[in-house]
Amino acid sequence: MTKSLTSMFIDYLAYEGEFDSIQEFFENNKRNYKVVNSTDYFGLEDFKETLKTAKEDLAEAGYTDEEIHSILENYRKGRRLGKIESIEMLLKGKFNSVPEKYKKQLRNKSRIKLDRIINIIFDIEDIEELEEYL
Repeated sequence: MTKSLTSMFIDYLAYEGEFDSIQEFFENNKRNYKVVNSTDYFGLEDFKETLKTAKEDLAEAGYTDEEIHSILENYRKGRRLGKIESIEMLLKGKFNSVPEKYKKQLRNKSRIKLDRIINIIFDIEDIEELEEYL
């Protein structure tokens, strides 16, 4: 399995509650993982089957549901902190500093809001414009 597909499985397990179905997750994320359409080498049915196998492998390896939940929670926290650090770094690079009030607000934003902020950083002309997205 390629590294990007492994990442896709981990993301699905970590964020599956945010999607109505595996298909919705797959459709929303396949481009991020270089799985562009159903004629690619890896499609939705392959994803479902491999996901099922991965869950079975975790159970066979002796991981409890609680341990898996803890691992995924730490993964989510790490991804979120990484996004916050990236946003702060990009803002600092663009505006030379980031006011503490914005740093505090960023720490309270959802993953989806953080993604949105990452997408608009290069479009804003003034740090105060960030308030529209916080």
